[in-house]
Parts: sequence; structure tokens; C-alpha cells
Amino acid sequence: MNSPGHKANILGNYDLIGVGVVIGAYTTGGTTYTTVAATQNFGWTTGQVDLDPGLGLTASQTASKTAPPPGNQILKGNATADILKGGAGHDVLKGFGGNDVLKGGAGNDALIGGGGSDALVGGAGNDRGFGGAGDDKVLGNAGNDFLQGQGGSDLLNGGGGDDALIGGGGDDTLIGGAGDDKLLGGGRNDVLNGGPGNDILQGHAGADRLYGGGGDDLLIGGGGKDRLDGGGGNDKLVGGGNADTFVFGKFYGNDTILDFENADLIEFHRSLWSGSARSLVDAARVTGDGVLFEFGGDSLLLLGVRNTDGLEDNISFI
Repeated sequence: MNSPGHKANILGNYDLIGVGVVIGAYTTGGTTYTTVAATQNFGWTTGQVDLDPGLGLTASQTASKTAPPPGNQILKGNATADILKGGAGHDVLKGFGGNDVLKGGAGNDALIGGGGSDALVGGAGNDRGFGGAGDDKVLGNAGNDFLQGQGGSDLLNGGGGDDALIGGGGDDTLIGGAGDDKLLGGGRNDVLNGGPGNDILQGHAGADRLYGGGGDDLLIGGGGKDRLDGGGGNDKLVGGGNADTFVFGKFYGNDTILDFENADLIEFHRSLWSGSARSLVDAARVTGDGVLFEFGGDSLLLLGVRNTDGLEDNISFI
């Protein structure tokens, strides 16, 4: 496609988009006219683009594509670092190779990073983001989003809405944000933070750190030596296999450890108890449900534990 009047030469491998039309108002001398501006056919290309030197422009290794409004678009990058921007519809953005930036915009979009270390931003709508290989950053923003890091050590942030986040193969950080979120780690050492709302966090394999945040959360450590901190709200904590650490502090609400074992450790905040571990155990009550630690309006129940013998060895203070 040659365009002498516009001083650009595009050599093959292009997708024809069509004719662009803009309608607007123009006022002069107190009279308003309707103006119509139209462009010739234009296209997207992954081929060579030659620019007239007289324009004072330079070529870049970064490709940029923006979806024309308002339909559902499929935007594809290439092996270099791409910038892809969706429009108002339900768009599909594919970065392929390179360190890409994908922005979905409005609508329920699908963002696929590909081979590099990518940045994916969902925007408004219920979006799906897949980081691919590389250390990716995937942000859902508003809406009920599904985000998956896949390969690499990724950062996933659901933002507002009831989101589902899956880490993948690396050392991932998952942040649910506002809403009732579901966070699943992966095979390595992950950090999961539910944020506000009633969240479900599961670490899977590896030595994971789980932070429930506000709300009534369920935290499940998995197979490694995990650290579980429910935060505010009435939380349920499951360490899983291996020796796990449970954290409890002031204003944490009424939490329950569902699978406390002899190898596990409980870290109490010093703001709750200024005495020794032995004196704390002596103050605990053995109930029909288990051993109960009470601190005014806060409490921690070790479900199924029938006595306090040797329990001081499982307690430390932070």
C-alpha cells in the first residue's frame, strides 16, 4: 500500500481497516455548520514502514495499536515490545514476544501477554488476563476479573470486584483488592493478600505467606511451611501439611485454626499479652470445641485440641 500524499510507504503484510469519518460542529460569525472529515483507507501492519525524511519522524522498535470504537476487536503484537489498547467493546489483545503493554479499556476483554515480561491492565468490565512466560504485572481494575500469571514470578492485582487470581510457576504476589476474591498460589513461594472482603486464599505448594485482610476469610496454606495471618474479621485458618505459623493480634476478631498440629507455631502480638507463654496457656480455656484463647473482644480457637499440655512450646510473641 503506497500513500504518496501522506508520505508513508508500507510494504505488504497489512490489515485494511477502512475509511475513517469524523462529524462535528464548526461555528463562525454566529452561524454553526456541520463538518465532515474523512480519511482514505488505512491499515495496521507488521511489515516495514518507510517514512519521508522531510517529516522529521523516526521509526521505533515499539509497535502501537489502538482499537477503533466501538466494536469487538482482535489486536495482535509481534516479537518486539508492543503497546496494544482496546476500545469500548469486548476486545482480545495478544502481545506475543517482547515486553508488551496491553490495556483493555472498557468492555469484557481478554489480555494475553505472551513471551516477555508484560504489563496487562484490564480496565472497566469483567476481564481475563494471562501473563504467559516472563515476570508479568497483571491488573484487573474494576469488574469481576480472572487473572493468571502462568510462567515467571508475577504480580497479580484484582482491584475492585469479586476476582479470581491464579499464580502459576514462579514466586508470585497475588492481591485480591476490594470484593470477595479467590486467590490460588502455585508451585513456588507465593504471597497472597486478600484485602477487604470475604476472601478464599490457598497457597498450594511452597512456603507461602497468606494475609486475609479485612472480612471473614478462609486461608489454606498447602504443602509447604506457610505463614497465615487472617487480619481483621472472623477467619478460618488451615495450615495444611508441614510446620506452619499462625499469626494473631489485636482487633483480629474471632479466628479458628482448623488443623493445629504439634509442629505448628502461633505468633501472638505483644499488644494482646504482656506475660509469658506459660501464663498465656494457663489463661486459656479447654472447651467442647478445643482450646480457646480470649482477649476481650478477640479470640483464637484451636479446633479439636483437647488439652494444653506442652502448648507453651508452640507459642511466641512478636
